[in-house]
Amino acid sequence: NGRWVQDWQYTNRSKYPNHGSYTTWHIADQNFTSTPEQPFRLATSWRWEDAKCPVMEVSLKGFCQSCYDLGITRVLIVGDSLSIQFAQSLQSLLGFPPIGRRAGFNGRFTPFSMPCQMKHSSFEITFLLSRISPLSDLIALSKESNTTAPTPQRRFVESNPNRTAIVANTGSWLHSMEDYKQGFDSLISWIDSFDQSKIFAFYRETIPGHLGCIPAGEKEEVSNFDWINPVQVEPYANYRDYLNNTTALELRRNNGTVYYNWGLFEDYNVYSRSKLADRLPTKVKFHWLNVYNSTILRRDGHVGFGDCLHYYMPGPTDWWAHFFYSALLDLST
Repeated sequence: NGRWVQDWQYTNRSKYPNHGSYTTWHIADQNFTSTPEQPFRLATSWRWEDAKCPVMEVSLKGFCQSCYDLGITRVLIVGDSLSIQFAQSLQSLLGFPPIGRRAGFNGRFTPFSMPCQMKHSSFEITFLLSRISPLSDLIALSKESNTTAPTPQRRFVESNPNRTAIVANTGSWLHSMEDYKQGFDSLISWIDSFDQSKIFAFYRETIPGHLGCIPAGEKEEVSNFDWINPVQVEPYANYRDYLNNTTALELRRNNGTVYYNWGLFEDYNVYSRSKLADRLPTKVKFHWLNVYNSTILRRDGHVGFGDCLHYYMPGPTDWWAHFFYSALLDLST
């Protein structure tokens, strides 16, 4: 529960170089021309103001300290392309990699490390991104613990003498409630196979796109778009404002089974949260990353040109990194 407030000072202190592997996700910032009235791209100017829980903005120093306090030296991010965006936002806000280097996500199972220089200690935090999207991949992952050949993900977690934070999500590639239940249950079953004392498990909510997002047009038109004229779209004021919008109403048509089944995503999250809240003490405890309530209001900042699911960077997914950091801080204090 909260709202987006415009804050150009936040934009100024949180901006980062466009060094992601997927250049399309950065093209808006690369081609943006600042003006006195709009010094930065409009979609980067919004700060989430939570009604109950303050959200702390991630920094390298703070992230290293919270991981040190929790004994975390590795972060495994499991999910689809939105999880890639989350990972890129997190690392970009932490200043990794340096300007001029690419983020390295072309190598799916290539870990990459970030140095933490603290007053009395120095260590590295190593990240691994694992893109697991279709139902068949999720089912195969759940059966992996019964095989003699462990996956790179398992080796990454189990070879760590310290703790690993696992940030998981699924849903965008699962196009019915039945498929989602099977895929989600498979993913959670796999995470349950790890030693509880060696992991911190997080589940990120699944986020639908926004129909009719702008810039409008076809995919091929992105390179010819006039980025000098900024896209003037603001977030929804609140959840009711979103629900009353015609595009949100369209998503719920035919029981949510249109437009990539985006209308089912809220039901996916309800199912996941109820399953994770009703678990035996012998199971892994999951920490809920509530990104839905804020991101569902962000009709702005989308890639557009037919892609109304992904966002340009910097943008709304940066706040997923802030939420993750805030969750680490809660656990470490």
